[in-house]
Amino acid sequence: MKQEDKHHLSIQKNREGIDLIKNGEKDIAYEYFCEAINLNPKYPPPYFNVGNILMEKKLYKKAIANYIKSNTLDKKNNQYKFKLGLAYAESGEFKNSIRVFEKLLKEEDDNLEILNNLGRLHKEIGVFETSINYFEKAISLNCNFHKPYIELGILYAEQGHLEKSISLLNKALNIKNKFIEKKDLKGKELIKNKSELATIYWNLSLSNLLLNNYIDGFKQYEFRICKEFPIRPHAKPISERITKKLSLKNKKKILLVSEQGLGDTIQFVRYSQYLKNIGYEVTLCALDKLHSLFKYSNVCDSLISQIDAEKVYDVPWAPLLSLPNLLNIIPNNILVRDKYLSVPKERIKKWEKILKKEKKPIIGINWQGNPNAEKGGVKGRSIPFHEFELLKSSSYKLLSLQKGYGLDDLEKCTFKEYFVSAQKDINNTLDFIDTAAIISCCDLVITSDSMNAHLSGSLGKETWLLLKYVPDWRWGTKSNFTHWYDSLKLYRQNSNCLWKDVFRVVANDLELRYSVKKK
Repeated sequence: MKQEDKHHLSIQKNREGIDLIKNGEKDIAYEYFCEAINLNPKYPPPYFNVGNILMEKKLYKKAIANYIKSNTLDKKNNQYKFKLGLAYAESGEFKNSIRVFEKLLKEEDDNLEILNNLGRLHKEIGVFETSINYFEKAISLNCNFHKPYIELGILYAEQGHLEKSISLLNKALNIKNKFIEKKDLKGKELIKNKSELATIYWNLSLSNLLLNNYIDGFKQYEFRICKEFPIRPHAKPISERITKKLSLKNKKKILLVSEQGLGDTIQFVRYSQYLKNIGYEVTLCALDKLHSLFKYSNVCDSLISQIDAEKVYDVPWAPLLSLPNLLNIIPNNILVRDKYLSVPKERIKKWEKILKKEKKPIIGINWQGNPNAEKGGVKGRSIPFHEFELLKSSSYKLLSLQKGYGLDDLEKCTFKEYFVSAQKDINNTLDFIDTAAIISCCDLVITSDSMNAHLSGSLGKETWLLLKYVPDWRWGTKSNFTHWYDSLKLYRQNSNCLWKDVFRVVANDLELRYSVKKK
């Protein structure tokens, strides 16, 4: 076959691949694009189209290779350059992405999407002043472009400028609402715009909740389920989802479904117990690993698995973290503050027997949460393990409550002699009732913002919670105490965001606590 014929056939295969994508047949389209490349390796569009399919599959490295090829073959096509920049960003290669978008900006200095992307990228690498400048330039060019308002709102929230954040997000909300009202959107386009709107509401909720504005915050928090990257419950029953406020007079059956992390479930299972205690017949769907603890603590009438929850058709349901909105929870009326989980006495006695040989007070510590969950506003809540060395003392013994992530830090620890002798046995315990029993045997728990903070608080154990400068929404911004748990004391980073300053205060408080006890 002549080269000219191969070229025409390559064009045809590429077009057919595009038609297949429109019909939703992406896997077949991928084969057509590959065939087009084989027919004419110097024809750029099929490389670009292969890159797009790979991007959707989150195969970013392979997508980048194809975008680079299409860019090399057609250096004038800015669409190719733009997608290469996006692929670098998605793969975490932020500096490469910045280089691509900065070159593009020289050719299109008024391109709002490029400016917005450069703002986001500089935020990712921590160059906040440059990030703000790009967002503000985009706004100055078009005050009706909603994206930089959102990004600036999120950035200011993460820096603790919450009023400014709320103002910017409300501007984005107004722009987006007007756009949706003005345009006759249908199908995928309407769904896309509504999910963007939900994302704005979600970010507004985080700032409002952090300011203890729970009335607006929890109402806006409901948009988590339909935002761009939705936070979905662990199961979706067939039955009707409850969206109206719960009646405290007309008690009936209700199914509650857990969501998000273990800490979230432990914190909000209090409302399962509350509803049961006031007369509701409560079925709870939670992760299996929590069942034994919840069953013993009598937080519901019955516990079911995620698979069984999916089959429920005759009992109305609600996601567990929707209960604060459905119950009108506000900071001075949390409804359940005191300990609400409990541990079998025989399990506590088992660990008391193991730990009594220390003949010293025991302090449980935890430093690392799930690193995969540390994104956006919760990034930085875990604590470098070496910071805890400042707390070593001959007056007490340390006990690691760490499981999974971060446990390897203990292997390389330079102050192992300050930990309890049974630490290896404790590391191997995976049952939540055992973890709860071990916490019950501690004199004190000192922890990062992780599941163990909630477990310890729910057991009524005295706990010192170490928080980054702008913490997760549930801890507020100022107080040393929290309305969620009576037994928690909060230690906050200063504006310099240094953990060492927090640990100096904690070390001083420990010295005062145990020197007094020795007298």
